[in-house]
This record gives sequence, structure tokens and C-alpha cells, in this order.
Amino acid sequence: MMNFIKILPIIFILPFTVFAQDSSDEEILESLLHEFLAGASKNDVNVHIRFWSDDLIYTNAAAERFGKEDILSSYEDSVEPSDNMLPEYFGDEIEIRLYGDTAVVAFRLNATIPLETGGNEHLQYYNTGTFIREMGEWKAVAWHVTQISD
Repeated sequence: MMNFIKILPIIFILPFTVFAQDSSDEEILESLLHEFLAGASKNDVNVHIRFWSDDLIYTNAAAERFGKEDILSSYEDSVEPSDNMLPEYFGDEIEIRLYGDTAVVAFRLNATIPLETGGNEHLQYYNTGTFIREMGEWKAVAWHVTQISD
């Protein structure tokens, strides 16, 4: 009976400790997503370097598949757009599922794209990313995009 009394606090504390870790990881992943979208809205290549795993598999809405190197090389080949011609991205309807050192992040991406003729085009996409924890940091290893039709 005495041993049971000694471990009783551990039985009650352990689930809260696990929940606190999961909650923290969810907050970290959601913050990482928002930071990434804000950086992508500024055409910041560094957010791509931080966000994507080196062995990324990315499938875009046009059913093209590529990796991190392809994303980074697109910055080398592109002309820097003016600030008023950069798309603006934000995510909502965010759902995060944790599986130890793996996580799935699903959300709706909203894109506001300036048009050369004036005005903006508004597009929406469902995005699903699979993340793994690499050396203490979450990195996206797989990404899938589906455009939401009007």
C-alpha cells in the first residue's frame, strides 16, 4: 500500500506532463507555420531554408512534384518583385496532429495575389504537411496542396 501511495502522484502528474509537451509542440508548429507564411509573403528565402527538410517531397496544386533544392533554386533564377506585387499568404482552419516526433499540419491557405492590371486575385488551397523533429527542430518532409475551386 505504501508503494502505491508513493507512485500515486506520478500517475496523476504524468498525463498532464505529456499533454503540456503536446500543447507546446502544437504551439511551436502553429507559430512556425505563421512565421513561414509571413516570410513567404515577403519573398524571404530564409524561411524556406528553415521550414523545409532537405529531403522534402512537395506536390503542388498542378500535380508537380519537387524538393527543397528546387524551391531554393527558384529564388536564384527569379527577379525580385516589388513589394506591392508580392502575394500575401495566411492560414486558417489549422489542425495539428502529433505522433511523437512526427506531426501532420493541415490548414486552409489564403492567397491574395496582386494583378499587374490592378486589383487582386484571391485563391484558397488546402495544404497538408508532414513534419518530423530533426535535431530538436520541426521540419516539413512532405507537403501536398489542393486548390479549392470556387
